[in-house]
This record gives sequence, structure tokens and C-alpha cells, in this order.
Amino acid sequence: EAGGRLDFGDGAPFGFAGITSASVKELGRLEEGSVSLSDTTLTFEGLAADEATAQAVRRSLRAAMPANYRLNDQIRFRDPVPSAPTVPIAISPYTGGVELEPGRVVLTGFAPTEATRAQIEQSARTRFPGRAIDNRIAIGSGATEGWQRCFDGGMLGLARVGNGRISLSDRRLDLVARTDDEDLVGALPAEVRGAVQGFCDANVRLDYAAPPEPDVRWSAKRDGAIVVLSGEVTGAATRAALLAQARRQFPSAEVRDNMRVVDNKSKGWPRAAEVALAALADVDVGEAVLDRQTVTVLGEMRYEPSALERVRERIRRDIPRGYAGREQITMLRPPAPPVPPVQSVAPPATTPRVAAPPEPSQPAPQPGASPPRAPVSAVGIACQTRLRDAARSGIISFDRARALLTGESTLTLDRIANIARTCPGVRIEIEGHTDAEGTPERNQALSERRAQAVRNYLTRRGGIDAATVSAKGYGEVRPVAPNDTPENRARNRRIDFTVTD
Repeated sequence: EAGGRLDFGDGAPFGFAGITSASVKELGRLEEGSVSLSDTTLTFEGLAADEATAQAVRRSLRAAMPANYRLNDQIRFRDPVPSAPTVPIAISPYTGGVELEPGRVVLTGFAPTEATRAQIEQSARTRFPGRAIDNRIAIGSGATEGWQRCFDGGMLGLARVGNGRISLSDRRLDLVARTDDEDLVGALPAEVRGAVQGFCDANVRLDYAAPPEPDVRWSAKRDGAIVVLSGEVTGAATRAALLAQARRQFPSAEVRDNMRVVDNKSKGWPRAAEVALAALADVDVGEAVLDRQTVTVLGEMRYEPSALERVRERIRRDIPRGYAGREQITMLRPPAPPVPPVQSVAPPATTPRVAAPPEPSQPAPQPGASPPRAPVSAVGIACQTRLRDAARSGIISFDRARALLTGESTLTLDRIANIARTCPGVRIEIEGHTDAEGTPERNQALSERRAQAVRNYLTRRGGIDAATVSAKGYGEVRPVAPNDTPENRARNRRIDFTVTD
């Protein structure tokens, strides 16, 4: 209810009407109060229903007052009536969850108190910096003992992986994620179980997505006192590690580094290269090759079955997942014991002299047999045996009906070159043979070209003296099997080696 009387008079200051009107309007928002204006001083007092209303009245009066006016504020407000404490809803089963999405972390489930809810959110901000936190956790009672520790242990696991989700239900924690880190697959379950300290059963499922392996070729070649590392390696650290390993394994050898570094983060490839280089230590002359995801160890070793078994066991046991291993190793036969000379004993005088029987006729040569050769020394025989064993246990192949060597022949031909370099003072004939398909003239020409292709490889890439190697084609005339099945014809298509002094 308004009361009082206004009279007319001169001398009102600037803005008088506006501040008067605003004061009367704000007075209506109070439960009780009064306002008076003396020149440029406004006195405003009264009682507001709550603090928010009192603050709103003050802001409105200050906004309406001209700059030359002063406000004498005496506005009070009633104290709030305390509300009854709320009792959290009982939850069963007691659940919680975290899901990592691009750019944000979603928290769900329940927390026993507002303080616990805030602690979980702060833990998420610490473990996932740079991601927005979407906190949807509600307050509810019924949390099991150690529930918050289980929640935090699950977030630790997610932070290690960087993706996935966790779900917590009473005393069971499930973590599902994916990784390309093979070491983490084995380590993370134990880390999460250690973090939850037995307050819940932690079940970690990591889907392993292996990173693409490098498409490169690397080799380590051992020839006498020289070890040469060649090809591409996955990173400067891998290169340094392989060089250090080679110098440890072959302390008296000269280690040459012909390796090139390529950018790749594979963890399996460096391990496979280490296995290949370690296997080479048991080979006297040979090469260890890592081509894409296959390790091949080839060469020769002294007759020592246990050493050969060590190589095979190392490849089987130590080769990393996703890689394959094989060996093409020839064990040199131990030399035959010397035959003691036979003492000549004169026959008794009474023994009648008997004429020696006639020499038996020489048997006709069998199909596939080489014609008689000049006598060969023990060195030549050993060299020929090693060359033939290498050719038969390895792969020497050509494009169909052509004299072009295939890429898979390289390992065997390099091995043959290593053997040939250890055979001084002998001559090596490379024999080319075909099956009986096609005309004899065509087969003869093809066998000559293929023998010459092998000779060119051994002299140009294998470093063999061209004066000690010859090539000859025999066409289809020396089969080692009947030409009646595809398998037998494949046996007849071959490269062989003959050694003469």
C-alpha cells in the first residue's frame, strides 16, 4: 500500500525522475522496505525473501543510477530454512563404467558420495589428459568394499592401452580393449590385478592386432674371417643391436656393415633377425637370411649332429610369432679312416703258379650316369659331394621353358658360390639337364642356356673365377627317372655339378 504526498518544486538534480521510478519498482520486490532520495543520495532499505532477491535488487538499482548518484544500501534477507538430508538410493548390483571415445571419456554408474564422484572425475582427468570428461555418475548407496579402488584400477588399464571400456558390477571388473603391442597383451592383466589389490575379480580381454610387418630383405653372411651384414633393417637401434651382436658372436672376425635403415615399428622383425644371426654362429660357412617374414639359415658345418640340432631348436623355439624358419645346412662327412698298407708276403715255394683270371668287362653305363672322367683327388671328390648336396637340398629353378633364374634360387646359388670358393685347384663343370618333353634339339639348347645362366650368376655375383667354371648342356639324354609322371619329369629338370682336377 502506497502513501504520502508529493509537492512541486524546482532544483531537482539530473536523473532525478529516472532513479525515483526505478527505486519504486525495486521496492515492490521486497517483503517490506522504504526508499528516500536527498539530492543525489538514494537510501534504500528493506527485507528480501532470500539472498538471491536481495542481490538482484542491488544490481538493478546500480544499473539505473546516474554516475553522480550514491546508493546507501540497507537491504536484508531471510536465512534459508535447512532442508532435510537426502538418503541415497540403495543400488544392487552396484555398477560403474568408463568408455573411451574420440576426444572424451564417459563415466557412468554410481558413487556412494558426492566427494567420491568428484575424486573419480579428477582421476579420469589425470589419466586421460586432453580429453573432455563426461561425468554421468549418480549418487547411490550399496558400494562394496574397495569399490573405488577397482574403478581406478580399471581406468589405469584403459590409460595404458588408450582405448576400450571397463564395466564394474559389485566385485567383478571387466576391461575390453585392443592393442598392437604384443608385450602389453601379456603384461596388462597382471598390472590391473595388482592395482585392484584383490577387492574385485579383474578380467582383462585385449584383442591383439599385429602391426603390418616390414617387406624387407636382410642377410648375414659368414665366409672365413669376414662377416657381412647387408640389406634393410627396421630402425637405427636395430642396426646398432645387430652390429653389437655380430661382434660378440664373432670376436675374431671382421664385421662389415652394409645395412640400410628403413622406418618401421615392428617388434617381431628385430627379434627374428637376432635369431637368424645367432643361428649363423654354428655354421662354418654360410648365410642367414630374413626375407619378409621367413628366416632361412643355409651353409655348411663340421660333422656335429648336436650343433645342427641346436640350430633347428633355436629356430623352432625363438622365432617370434608370425614368422617362419627353415634351415638348409649340409654337415660335412667325417673323413674316412686311413687304410693300413698291406704287407706283401712271398708265396711258399711249393705253391704252384696260377695264371691270373681275365679282367672282367666294364658294365654298360646306366641312364643318367656321367661318362668316365679323369681321376679326381680327395679334395675334388669332397668338393663335388658338397656342391651336389647343396644343389639337391636347395632350389635352383627357372621360368617355364626359359633360362631365367627365379628369385627363390638366390639362396641356393649363394651357398654354392661359398662352397666353390673353398675348393682351390679344381675345375667345376655346371651340367644342365631337361625332361623329354619337346624336341631333342630344343631341349639341348635349353639345357645349355640354363647351365650358362648358373655359370653367369656364380662368376658375376658369387665371385667365382670364370676360368675355373664351365657350363655344358646335356638335354634329355641323362634322365635320373622315367619321364612318365610330372614328378619324375621335375626330377629330370635339374642342374648338377662335376669336379675335375
